[in-house]
Amino acid sequence: MSQPNLQNKEQNQSFSQIMTHKQIDFCTESEKHYLFLDESGTPEIQEASSDIFVLCCVKIEKDYYDKVFRKSVLKFKKKHNIENLILHSADIRRTRNKFSFLLNPIKRNSFFSDITDLIRDLNFEVYYFSVKKNEIEENLDIYWFGMREVFLMIKNDICKTSYVEKVICESRNKNQNDKIFNSYKAFHQTLLFEKEEVTLTLTKNRRKFQQCFPKDIEFRTKKHDINEISGLEITDLVAFPIMNNIRCKIKNLEINQNSLKNYQMIKNKVKKTYHYNLHKTYKNPPLK
Repeated sequence: MSQPNLQNKEQNQSFSQIMTHKQIDFCTESEKHYLFLDESGTPEIQEASSDIFVLCCVKIEKDYYDKVFRKSVLKFKKKHNIENLILHSADIRRTRNKFSFLLNPIKRNSFFSDITDLIRDLNFEVYYFSVKKNEIEENLDIYWFGMREVFLMIKNDICKTSYVEKVICESRNKNQNDKIFNSYKAFHQTLLFEKEEVTLTLTKNRRKFQQCFPKDIEFRTKKHDINEISGLEITDLVAFPIMNNIRCKIKNLEINQNSLKNYQMIKNKVKKTYHYNLHKTYKNPPLK
């Protein structure tokens, strides 16, 4: 039997050590971000309660989130005596549950004035995917597809200068969480959507993605820790005005002034968008 090539082995070990150091340097020196995912509308094609689906992602710089963002949201809550409430868009819009205090005109005006100032002044960027559900291709997993496009947009923006430390998604039920988690893991490991040849370019893109994003996606219920979910709360508040604006445009509906004002404020924070259309065809449904 031939003897192992010790020189090649040493070279491989040396190369591995260099790459490890590069990864450490990259993570230490680069700007870190948190991503928060939430949606407006339902991803199930047959679900009649919503005809538009928007997957919204809010990107926040980590240090800013820890030192400023969360404290600003908490300060707003304390001012309106709702420290123990979750800022949930549907409850606020419909003044239901514990947000019935908004039926009082004075409290309502103060609340909406302050929450408008809060969202306007917070520093974050929005990426979103939208689709009209009756135009989606058969057997296409809308949530997976939307997640893929959002992450690719972000990767193209940050891969040279920064990376994502956490991807945080609102927890639903175990079945939905497992589906999202498995899709994310498959995408993170392969970066494949079609059956395509593994080219040098694809390999480089895969490495860039894996370098920019964590291996796992994290789930938080909106009752997980009321002081630790500020990013999810703001993402929820941002997603609806985006979906409502898209829906009004598609159906030629007139958007009311308050909704328009809310969308215009958020529009300034939108970095990139992806609107699904049938001209972008794929050979296979997404990885399960």
